Amino acid sequence: MDLIDKITEIVERQLHIFGAELIEITLKGKPGRYRLTVIADTMDGITINQCTQISRHLLELPELEEVLGENFVLEVSSPGVDRPLTTEKEFRLKIGRELEVSFLEGEEEKTVRGELVDANADGILLNVSGEMIRIVYGQLKKAVQALPW
Repeated sequence: MDLIDKITEIVERQLHIFGAELIEITLKGKPGRYRLTVIADTMDGITINQCTQISRHLLELPELEEVLGENFVLEVSSPGVDRPLTTEKEFRLKIGRELEVSFLEGEEEKTVRGELVDANADGILLNVSGEMIRIVYGQLKKAVQALPW
């Protein structure tokens, strides 16, 4: 198991305590000067306070210090509303929210805005003005949470 896999295992386990899911984890730098960035989310959207609590909790973990050493920088943040959704996990966290989705239908690229009703291993289901549209992941070009304005 390499270093990032060990860190991911530790972080994912701890995020579940807070009802959060790991969206992305990056590790930059070198031993003694690592910068660990954790992007997390919840079904309701993660708050700044939750990010702060998670950050403090992770910094107190001896097992994380054992892997990274005692001198590392940790940043915990939300994915942000404009971050493209790419994985089933990210889509599942956005069920019930309005998305803007660009996808291929045959050779034509379409963009729709609708409520995300379901997400599974095959694709997503959107309610677009009362019409249910199933889009498989292979058709997706871009999907983001729609802004209310």
